[in-house]
Amino acid sequence: MPPAMTSGVQELDARLSVLLDFGPDVKIHAFSQEVRRNTGNGKASASVLDSTGTFPWYGGLLLASWIATLEPPEVCQGRSVIELGCGSAAFPSAAISMRGAAVTRATDGCAHSVRSAGAVLAYNDASVGSTARYFAWQDGVAEDEVRSWDI
Repeated sequence: MPPAMTSGVQELDARLSVLLDFGPDVKIHAFSQEVRRNTGNGKASASVLDSTGTFPWYGGLLLASWIATLEPPEVCQGRSVIELGCGSAAFPSAAISMRGAAVTRATDGCAHSVRSAGAVLAYNDASVGSTARYFAWQDGVAEDEVRSWDI
């Protein structure tokens, strides 16, 4: 197990249970806890509603699937990409990294989600330029963090 994941794995009960196959270039391992949180009986419980950001978003799964099929594939290569509100999985960030993005930053306002997203990116060998960072809208952005993103 990569050292970068050790602390995240301890918190996440990260026994791999699902390989999400989005296409020939994009196969993402999802951790068992993430899968359980967003695949139950299809009904939102009060605990799910109170834990926004701590489970993979269905929209993120759809976006990762779309990214995996973008043509031409060069559309992703060398790009800088920020994902706002990645939840615990950062599937779109992992997918676009696998398609050749130079820099990806997955962000969320939930610290637990950021740790989980970072573990997903590390385990799936997302590019060296792929990171997960805490970002809450109400906190604003430090001046040294301001930059432009391609996507």
